[in-house]
Amino acid sequence: MPKRRVPLSTKGEKTYHDIIETAQALFLDRGYHKTSVLTISKAVGISPAAFYQYFDSKETVFRKICDRFFDFIFDFDFRSFTNDRSVEELLDKLLNRFFDLLWENRGVYKVFREAEFIDLEIGKAFSGRLHQKLSDFLNRKTTPEESRAFFWFLWGPIYYLSGFWILWKGEPVSPEVRSTLKSFLLNGISRGEFVVNENVYLNLNEESAVTEKAKTKGEITRNLLLEASEELFGRNGFTGTGIHRISEAAQCSVGTVYVYFRTKEDILRELVHQTGRELRHQIKGYAERFTDRRDQEL
Repeated sequence: MPKRRVPLSTKGEKTYHDIIETAQALFLDRGYHKTSVLTISKAVGISPAAFYQYFDSKETVFRKICDRFFDFIFDFDFRSFTNDRSVEELLDKLLNRFFDLLWENRGVYKVFREAEFIDLEIGKAFSGRLHQKLSDFLNRKTTPEESRAFFWFLWGPIYYLSGFWILWKGEPVSPEVRSTLKSFLLNGISRGEFVVNENVYLNLNEESAVTEKAKTKGEITRNLLLEASEELFGRNGFTGTGIHRISEAAQCSVGTVYVYFRTKEDILRELVHQTGRELRHQIKGYAERFTDRRDQEL
């Protein structure tokens, strides 16, 4: 494989950074799979041959953008604000630092979140490095299992809230939400003595499962299409699954697929709705067995 050009001239550096910035904008707008080297090259105003002088592929650019996100997170020395601070002050500083950092770099953050589902190793590498960073920062002497549980107890809510507010709603995480999270991390669900009801670990009784009504021939066909799509999406991804493959797996014609669904997106939308309904039913079934909210949350 030919060695990529190292940009030394001012013009070369500009082209290099233009490719990264343009690719990031296109990944945000179209997604990774719908962005090609040709698309990036046209947007930058260079030929594909010129693109390949700097990068081997669009995946290389994608990883470079993810590396920039890593730099934003890991180049900051969290230990710089640990001296002579209470746990509450320390946690307050940490949460504000994370949420502000993710908001200020939300474009790169959004690309990174997509990268996690394209290459699982990227997500694992990030969480592993962040785990180590926070462990060093907190200086807690714990077992590996306790350390990992503590890490996800802290990082999990940050990860979820930043995705909900910053990426989905397009807003910074508000001071009220930050304060609520800090209170939860410091105090938990309840300060009082609490013994977990052992039944929370038991599966639902069979009679609590979702019961399906008898289906017509059309409903059976529609259900087969959904089952085939779910399996293919899980194995090949949404982009890597075509209508033709779905029809083959469901043992029907392509035309039959379009009788029930206009597009592949409609199939995915129905699967999401179906999963949501089943999940709500299961959660309700588990939770209604308990009167203590803490057991219900577990």
